[in-house]
Amino acid sequence: MAKFIGNSNEFMNWPELMKLLEATPPRNRGTEQDDDIHIDNPKVEALIKVWERSGYVSSPSVRWIDYLPGEHFPEEYVKKFGEWLNVEPAGCWISAVSPGHLVAWHPDYKMPEQEAELLSKGKPQHYTCHICLPSFGQVFMVDKDVFYNEEQGNTYQWDDWQDWHGGLNMGTKTKYLFNFFGWPK
Repeated sequence: MAKFIGNSNEFMNWPELMKLLEATPPRNRGTEQDDDIHIDNPKVEALIKVWERSGYVSSPSVRWIDYLPGEHFPEEYVKKFGEWLNVEPAGCWISAVSPGHLVAWHPDYKMPEQEAELLSKGKPQHYTCHICLPSFGQVFMVDKDVFYNEEQGNTYQWDDWQDWHGGLNMGTKTKYLFNFFGWPK
């Protein structure tokens, strides 16, 4: 389950970030991904086997793109979002799913040494913020919760930082999500 935290629009300038993202080439993920998939991680290897048996690995419909702070958008957004939540940032990225694509059901894994380092400061919290305007056909799911037509700026905290999640876009506009990990202050 995910808990509604509030709407961040008064603190964050999501329309400005959206203009920047729409003009910035991202990095490809999904079946075209060639970096950061953590192939040597046993958890990821097991997940890929599930995806292979389900047909996701060979499906052209499985595709998402990522934007990274400092590379695709200013790190100031990460800092401000952490301040708004009163959380110390531990990681952040923006994911986007274009029309006709999906992100298969999965948890977010780190390499074992990265996970140990992350957990050494306590259990991180995982937040998702809907940063684009709501548009027909865009769906995001975390555990048992389904998010549809969410207002720009709506922010949710996940029950567990590694909850299973996924999404799809059967609409006509790209869906953007601000994904944030952090430790409570």
